Amino acid sequence: MKVRPFDISKVPSPWNEVLAREVERLKARSDVLAIGIAGSFAYEDIWSHSDIDIEVVLRGDHEFTVLNTEQGGISVDFGIFGENNLKDIPYETRPIYDPHRIMTDVLASRDINDLLSRMLQDSLDRCQSYLKRAEEALQVDHRSALVLLHSYAWDLSVLALSALVGIVISSVFSLVGRLVASIF
Repeated sequence: MKVRPFDISKVPSPWNEVLAREVERLKARSDVLAIGIAGSFAYEDIWSHSDIDIEVVLRGDHEFTVLNTEQGGISVDFGIFGENNLKDIPYETRPIYDPHRIMTDVLASRDINDLLSRMLQDSLDRCQSYLKRAEEALQVDHRSALVLLHSYAWDLSVLALSALVGIVISSVFSLVGRLVASIF
């Protein structure tokens, strides 16, 4: 899959200053192998309450950790990954600093169909968990059971929409593949 590097210079103020400062601070560390941006910034969907989600790959084996900070009224969240858990880097991550192409290569190796399949399975697992918890809650508190059923319904609708999007994407890829094959 295609990986698009992230250009900090296109980020508006005040996020630009915070992001640039944090990237420079991280780049100066000898244990930092790669830095990327995820969340709304990766989609270039920045609004007045956007937080900054910075993904950091450290040298060696490290458990995945999230560090939450606030800088000048801006929430800055750091996802810390070791070399042992690169597969967990968020799908939408865009590299900012990746001199050894560690992050870029992991992101590029991902298969969209495999990703969609895993996302659908995660949603299905969550739905099953909500139903089980709702059934248990029904014995104690009807309101809690109702909340869990609403969560189930929401995830189920997202699951159905995701499946539809997956089918459409797969069909488009298939069509493009056939068109390219017929041209060449």
